[in-house]
This record gives sequence, structure tokens and C-alpha cells, in this order.
Amino acid sequence: MTKKEKKLIAVIGLVVILLTACASKAANATEKIELGQKYLTEANYTEAIAAFTEVIKIDPSNIEAYMGRAEAYKGLKQYDDAKADYTEVIGKTDEMPYTQAQAYMGRAEVYELTDETTSAESDYSVAIDLLDEDDIGMKENIADTFIRELKIKVLQLHAEICIRLGLYDKALDDYAMLAELGVDMTAENQKDSSTQDESSVGGTYVWNYADENGDVTKMQLTVQAGSRQMNAIVNYPSNLDAEAIAGIIAGYTLKKEYPEIEEAYLEFQKAAEANSRLAERIDVNHVTEAQMQEAEALAAQWEALESKYGSYFQIYENEIQKWAGVDWRPQIIETVFLSNPVSRVEKTSDTLYIYVPTGTRYTKAIMDFISYSGKSESIDATDMVMEGKKNNLSQPIYEWDMSSNMIGSFKIEYREDK
Repeated sequence: MTKKEKKLIAVIGLVVILLTACASKAANATEKIELGQKYLTEANYTEAIAAFTEVIKIDPSNIEAYMGRAEAYKGLKQYDDAKADYTEVIGKTDEMPYTQAQAYMGRAEVYELTDETTSAESDYSVAIDLLDEDDIGMKENIADTFIRELKIKVLQLHAEICIRLGLYDKALDDYAMLAELGVDMTAENQKDSSTQDESSVGGTYVWNYADENGDVTKMQLTVQAGSRQMNAIVNYPSNLDAEAIAGIIAGYTLKKEYPEIEEAYLEFQKAAEANSRLAERIDVNHVTEAQMQEAEALAAQWEALESKYGSYFQIYENEIQKWAGVDWRPQIIETVFLSNPVSRVEKTSDTLYIYVPTGTRYTKAIMDFISYSGKSESIDATDMVMEGKKNNLSQPIYEWDMSSNMIGSFKIEYREDK
């Protein structure tokens, strides 16, 4: 073997060693990314940060690691660190508009959490502009479906924050863009319902409800004449935590597979109401024999219900665990579909009247749950609009019993437009 051939073999060997080392590093980085994502889903944010940091040490240009670590920092409320990682991604993705839009949206959500509302609005605006760029999907090989879904999320979040800031023109622009995407949330105005003028074409109406503890639920209801679709953004009190939202999702998810759960809920609710009525009548200093017998009967009824439906409690708990660990927003986006377009809308000081053609029925209802980290879940909530057993989907909606304990700032009443 000549000296030249030996040198060539040595060079080839060195190249093989270098390639093997690079491949090993890449494989290790991939494993750490997967581990970090696993920790994120488990809400184990400290371990997630450690895993993503290891990736960044191996490959300082790894965008996925920065994005994952930013989410984990946000979960631990280390907001400055989260902002720094999102900012790092923004600086590294000038040729990746979809990823850069995700980073701007993530940083905007952190700004919201730190009450930097104006900065959040600015970042959402940039994200919208990025998602409007030509050939955005081709630049990163992203499917149009994912681009559309991200754009809808950003527009909805931006509209919400613009309403809070009083930037109603910008919010209207967002609703118009949502309408172009097939999400009918167009509004004529965004004033509070207490100051709205009567309008036959409809608009967006702000409904407030304060419970006995003073906690306020706020809903922005959009109803447009000529549309078969009604939309509502329901913002629950901020003290409604992610676990409570997980419970709501679990409840609606199980209703389809286990209709008995709805029956159980109604029976327990009825029993609880009977207990409350009895408690109101009883004088603790003087309990009559009849009241004692009634209390014993109710206790026996409750015990029978627990025996009858006990197995479903475990099913429900297991379902909750599937949705736990996600940073769900205390917010639900509801969409209701009608069989006919709304004819006209009238708003008085205490009632919103929605006029519909003869025979108009509910056809479908969807509830969307969104997390701070970008996860979303849609649930078919058609059965929910029936208010338990009070109403039937075959009935025209103007014949429905719309009475509720949650009257709030105004009532909603459907009327037949003959």
C-alpha cells in the first residue's frame, strides 16, 4: 500500500468518525426533545427545562428546544426566561414565517400574563402579518390546515385583547378576517350591552353574570341577521383553574360514551335541591319528627344513588386525568348552528330578542377549549344546549324553556318571525 493510499484511508476514517459523532449527537438531541415534550404534557416543567437545555447545549440552533423550554418556563411562571427564549426563536427564524408567528404568539401570551397588554397586542399583530405572507406553507412545508388553525387562534386572541384595550376597529378587522376563514364572528360594534342601541342587524353583546361570591363570568355573544351561526366567547372568573376546565372537558366527553352520566348528574342535582329545600325549612333547635323522616329518606335516596352510579365516579376521575396537566384558559368559545338564518335582532335594557323563521331549530353546538400553551380541544356540545331534559332538538327554538338561574345583565329570548 502506497503512502498516498494510507493517507486517503486515514482521511476517510476521520470523516466516518466525525459523521458518526454528529449522528450520535443528533440522535441524542432527538431523544432529549421527545423527553422534554413528554415532561411538558405531564406538567413536569422543571425536568422539561433540563431536557431542552441539554438539547440547546448540543445544538444551540435547535428551534424546537427553545420553543419547548419557553413553554416550560411559562408553566413555572418564570416569565422573563420564557420571553427570552421566544425572543431567541424570533431572531433565528427570519426565513421561517410560520415558526416565527408561533414564537410571537407565545411571547404575546406571556406578555398577557405579565399585564403588558400593549406589547401582547403588538406581538399578535406581527404574528397575523407573518401568517398573511405568500407561500408561507412552502417555506417550511406546512400544511394549509395548520396555517389556518394557527391564524384563527391568533386572530381570536388578538380580537379579545383589542376589545380589552378599546381598539374596536382592530377587533372588527379581526372578525372580518375570521369570517373570510369561515369563522363567522363578525360584529357591528363591540360596546357593552348596557350602552348598545337597538339594532335589527345584530352585533356583539357583552353579558355579565356575578355569582353569590361576587365572581364574574363575562360572555361576548355575536348574533348577526342573515347568519345561521352564533358565537360566544365565555370568560370565566380567573380563579377557575385548569383542573376545573379539565373536569368540564371530561364531563362533556363522557356524555357521548356514557349517557348514564347525564342521568346520574340530573338525579344527584334533583336530590341536592331537595336537601337544600329541607335545610331551609329546618329549625336546628326544633326538628320535627316529619322532618327527621324526610331527612332519613333523602339520606337513603342519596346512598342508593351512590350505589347505582358509583362505578361512573371512577370513570369520570380517569377521564379527568387525560385532560389534566394542561394549562387550560378559563375560557370557552361556543358556536351554535341553526337550521335557518337569524331574521333580525332587538336589544332592550334587559332582554336580547333573536327573531328566527318559523320552524327554526338548533342543529349543532361546538365548544372549543384553548390552553395558554396553544393546545386546543373541540367538543360536540349539541346535547348541552338542551339544558338537560328541558328541551328537544326537534322543537323550534322559540318554543324552548330558556329559564335559568344565571340571568345576568340581560335575558336571551328567541321569537318566531312570522
